[in-house]
Amino acid sequence: MSTIYLAVFLIALTILAGLAVFWISKRRKELRTQLRLLHGRSQLLNEEIDRQKNELLTVDEDLISSLRQEAEASLNLLNIAIVERQAHLLNYSDLTHLQRCKFEWLELSEEVDPIAPTAIEANTDPIEKAQPRRRPTAPSKQREERAESGHKDRSQIEDQLLGKIGQLNKDQNKRK
Repeated sequence: MSTIYLAVFLIALTILAGLAVFWISKRRKELRTQLRLLHGRSQLLNEEIDRQKNELLTVDEDLISSLRQEAEASLNLLNIAIVERQAHLLNYSDLTHLQRCKFEWLELSEEVDPIAPTAIEANTDPIEKAQPRRRPTAPSKQREERAESGHKDRSQIEDQLLGKIGQLNKDQNKRK
């Protein structure tokens, strides 16, 4: 009976030794394959490095400098265009502000003397002039308040307008 145990033990030991040898040989094959792949990759990288070195050695310095100068000139033109556009936008902003002030002034002048023709009516067609003019109606309380506070004369309105324009210019200069 002990010989049977001994035989089973030897067979099990032989199977384990065979599995260990098989696993070690499989692992060596995987390592060899990985080494071959790494060697091939390193050769490809060396070839690419050599190709890039040759390209760098054959680069035309004059071509690069001319392309750089073109790029700088284009960038300068873009900067100039941006500055011009900003100037135009500021001009448009000033114009819209002046138009608002003009409309406010026209409204004030209509409130002071609603019968007198305004600048807008002076530029209208003769057909429109023939139509009866509608007077703006204001509540009686507002009329009384205006009469009590007194009407602003033209020079006061102009001074206020110039003050607003100067204030806006200061604000825009602060933003820059």
